[in-house]
Amino acid sequence: MLGHISRRLFRLALILWVVSILTFLMMELIPGDPVANVYGDTATPEQIAHLRSQLGLDQPLVTRYLNWASGVLRLDFGQSLLPPVNDVSKIMAASLPVTLQLSLMAVLMSLCIGLPMGAIAAYFEGTAFDRMISGISFGMLSLPSFVAGLLLINLLVFNITLSRWLLLGAGALVTGALLRTLWQMRGGLEKPQLGALLSLLPLGVGVLLWLTLPAFPRQGWVPISKSLTENLRHAFLPALTMAISVIPLYAQLLRSDMQSTLRQNFIMIARAKGATPLQIVLREALRPSLFSLVTVAALSFGTLLAGSVIVETIFNLPGLGKVVVNAIILSDYIIVQTGVLIAATIFVLLNAAVDLTYVLLDPRIRRAAD
Repeated sequence: MLGHISRRLFRLALILWVVSILTFLMMELIPGDPVANVYGDTATPEQIAHLRSQLGLDQPLVTRYLNWASGVLRLDFGQSLLPPVNDVSKIMAASLPVTLQLSLMAVLMSLCIGLPMGAIAAYFEGTAFDRMISGISFGMLSLPSFVAGLLLINLLVFNITLSRWLLLGAGALVTGALLRTLWQMRGGLEKPQLGALLSLLPLGVGVLLWLTLPAFPRQGWVPISKSLTENLRHAFLPALTMAISVIPLYAQLLRSDMQSTLRQNFIMIARAKGATPLQIVLREALRPSLFSLVTVAALSFGTLLAGSVIVETIFNLPGLGKVVVNAIILSDYIIVQTGVLIAATIFVLLNAAVDLTYVLLDPRIRRAAD
């Protein structure tokens, strides 16, 4: 086990080292002088030369990389080329938490919505509810994030009354599909009354949202340190926009894996012993079906983190993606290097965490690692 972890840590350090080199060289290969690109014709050659010397840009390539890499190890990412905030570490400290919170909220939303969708669709395979979930999933997957963001703004900012009625109708539609499915399977269920009561849950959620759904802000950001409530209000729509493309992925993946699990012999034994459908799904079938989802959830977090720029632009959020894109436009290469390196580091760490989670969850992998 310790040997496996040591090998993973060594591989992790090697990957990050290669990423740092590629990130540094990527910006070095951009044609032109970054200082001249930023200040243009407003600075004299003497001022540009002085600034290049101040930033260490007049040194050899290897020396610049070693200076930059040693600073990164000390969490000193250097100085931005643009005022008013010159310390890149401060810029990252202000922007990274925004993107991390949005990505985390998007993953949590996707799990809370996608897991029940996939589990119920898997148990009622081939029924009306299963077909409805598949149709909704394909529709959500085909919706670009910028279109989803604009639709959510139109509904939950400018047409909140219409949104409440749509959510109430969606709850009634899901309840109707579940009740029809239970009616089709009434001969194979031991406790159809309990299933009917649970089927009313989506309608109850729709009624609750119809009564209490608030209007959300169009744009902007409020830090958690100022107000947790306002922070969540401002983060909800961007996070939901990011989650729309991930929810169907989680739902369909769990549906596929759980369908295979439900055909296993130990599920038949559990049914023969009198286990209820809820016990079969939650206690017997869910955990063996989650291994693929663990990987996808971690990788989707990294993907959301790297692709947050569209959402941050639509909602005018001071996140990492928007900061990096603005830096690219303004040729502030130091911010670009740091942003890319941070995103790559998080992605690599997530992969390592997934690998370690597999070792802890699956005894077969743990024995092979030992």
